[in-house]
Amino acid sequence: MSCHLGIDIGSSSIKAALVDSETGKSLGVVQEPKTEMSMQALKNGWAEQDPNDWWLHICNAIQALKKQFNITSTQIDGIGISYQMHGL
Repeated sequence: MSCHLGIDIGSSSIKAALVDSETGKSLGVVQEPKTEMSMQALKNGWAEQDPNDWWLHICNAIQALKKQFNITSTQIDGIGISYQMHGL
């Protein structure tokens, strides 16, 4: 089986989806962390997050999908990324 991996970097969490490359069928979605990520607002109107937290949760989400669907990294033949407005 070959799959595509979709990653959404949102302000509240990271969502990762696995899609069958041949059929386009969604195999599953995970969210990391399970609770909302923290946000720092040092001044009124500001909002910041640590990109290292994004990376940690992306890695955790990918590992969860690989384990849940018993796939290897070599079976992922495409990656799509979306992100929060103005985040990256």
